[in-house]
Amino acid sequence: MADLYARLQELKKRKRASATPGADTSSGTPAAGSPDGAEAGESAAAVERSPGPDWERRAPGVYERSRVYPIARKSLPFDMDEDGRWYGLSPLTGPHSGVRPVFLDVETSGLSGGAGSTAFLIGLGFLAFAPVEGHASGAFPVEPAVTVYQLFLSEPSAEPALLARFAELVGAPDTACFVTYNGASFDLPVLRTRHIMNRLRLPGTLHWDLMPLTRRLYAPAIGSCTLGRVERLVLELGRDDDVPGSEVPPRYHRFIDTGEQAEIAPVLAHHYYDVAHLALLAATLQGILRDGDPRRRGVGHDRVALAKFLLDRGDQTHLARCAALLDEDIRETEERRRHVSAAARAGGFAARAGVRPPRAWSASRELRAVVSRRLKQWDELREIRRSLWLVRGTQYDAVELAKVLEHRFRDYSGALSVIEGWQEASGSRDPDPEIAHRADRLRRKLSRR
Repeated sequence: MADLYARLQELKKRKRASATPGADTSSGTPAAGSPDGAEAGESAAAVERSPGPDWERRAPGVYERSRVYPIARKSLPFDMDEDGRWYGLSPLTGPHSGVRPVFLDVETSGLSGGAGSTAFLIGLGFLAFAPVEGHASGAFPVEPAVTVYQLFLSEPSAEPALLARFAELVGAPDTACFVTYNGASFDLPVLRTRHIMNRLRLPGTLHWDLMPLTRRLYAPAIGSCTLGRVERLVLELGRDDDVPGSEVPPRYHRFIDTGEQAEIAPVLAHHYYDVAHLALLAATLQGILRDGDPRRRGVGHDRVALAKFLLDRGDQTHLARCAALLDEDIRETEERRRHVSAAARAGGFAARAGVRPPRAWSASRELRAVVSRRLKQWDELREIRRSLWLVRGTQYDAVELAKVLEHRFRDYSGALSVIEGWQEASGSRDPDPEIAHRADRLRRKLSRR
């Protein structure tokens, strides 16, 4: 295998030497005037494959570009460290408090990933401060920004140098957290594979993938949560003449073959905005999780999904906020439920009338019942359970309302009327054992009283 690799490298050197004017390919010697044989041929090929005039050559076959993307101060709810040098992730979203967010996006030479797919373009974004142009004095002579570094591989054999520069930019891995969009399934596995194949270690293990939380908060409103749809509908950002992701690998291969910068320029622009917009999306999500979306732009997030996320964290300090979120959603969904209420008041239960309340209507009230129980808000819990029983009229609703009336208010008569109401509404000749047992117990309690 090693001999075959050496022969392939020799053939590649001869091919490059033959492309150099005046090269003598018959003996494999460098052309006259060539400074250092095959190495000079490699250097010339790398220079010819520069992705653009604003790119700096970091190593043979490795190019780098850095650009600053300004963002609004109110759109950046990250934590600042003691020295005011950078912002950190919120404990609500990041795996650790105070870590440095490193916004990461990768473009590969193949769409399927795997060992044969090379990460030819790596983007890293860092939160920073950019000076405000024309600012003379004041409290904020700088504004928040994202510094985007792009690393481009113009020669596949230079991949070790590309990964070395990548590790240098990441810095101390124990204080950095990669922030990606679907990076758990694509970007990080690709980078991990490339590091393994080059006998290197991926710098850093902390990771926050924005896609699961984005889907949780926005999928009910926008459906598919591809990054393009999220940018357009949530962040209200548009791109002109954006290149589709399916065209990225073919364009890169054509650039490697021809060296035409026009082939790769749209890919570089597409990649730059991918990294920069990651910061805006992360800021939006953190702002929502902390105290609501501060920007109030684009499609609104799902309040029930946000309340469930906060409840799943297990932190009791968020219960009051969950209650407020759900109460707001309940008020809005009440208008949509009018036709269901009319059917229920007409003399039947929703289940018998064939009318079902909207899913959002039920979800917000079910979750509000959980919050009320944890906050020991028994009056609110009773009213929520009663509304669910009157509208949906299921056995589960009857049992849950009866439990609240029996155990929290000692209202045995009210609980028994709910259970008997369900037995009458169901019209079943063989009553459910649980329902029959509960009714008998309530009658015994009433007789003792």
